[in-house]
Amino acid sequence: MVYWLDFVNLSPPGFYGKDVAIDIISALVVLSIGFFSFKNFMLDTKNKKQLLLSSAFLMLAASFIVKIATNILTHTETASELYHLYLAGGFLAHLFLTLFGFYILYALTSKDDLTMNYVIMAYFILILTYFARFNYHWFYITAVIFLLAATRRYILSYRKFRYKNTKLLAISFGIITLSQIFFIFTYADRWVYVAGEAIQLIGYCFLLYTFAMVLKNARKKK
Repeated sequence: MVYWLDFVNLSPPGFYGKDVAIDIISALVVLSIGFFSFKNFMLDTKNKKQLLLSSAFLMLAASFIVKIATNILTHTETASELYHLYLAGGFLAHLFLTLFGFYILYALTSKDDLTMNYVIMAYFILILTYFARFNYHWFYITAVIFLLAATRRYILSYRKFRYKNTKLLAISFGIITLSQIFFIFTYADRWVYVAGEAIQLIGYCFLLYTFAMVLKNARKKK
């Protein structure tokens, strides 16, 4: 059994500080993507999907911020009950925000109205988050499922319409999916976590570039 405290101590010896820096950069990148998504929404306020897209990235940014705070807290020397409650709360909040953010990104690839699905999935993600405190692998496996499904839909859409931006989205989500696969095997070798962090940052940077291009093209059409 891999308990939640193992999750918040994934960094290999000597890498602490660097992983926090990577997560800070990732949070800023994801916040920027959310900003570009919101800018797209402001160009067409009838397109509610852009608002949901922005919300998804804000959730992911919040999950990084919570992870950073929890990571820093684990390296403070205290053993109080309140300290462990903060760690557990940070762990659960990070998991829920990440998975729900990934689910929204997946759901937005569908043309159907999924309003009620968001409520249902939020409930199941909340349950999964609770049980993931006993084995964090379920968190990453679920993240891979959401991201892989989104990547597949973008690939199918690109094959059908041949839009360059769709191709870039498929590549971006594919890279982020790969990072989550690396995280699954972190317990076997903690340097795998380092590789996962780097790949994840590359994926989000690629996604930021894609959204910047989408916004640029949208402004040209205006």
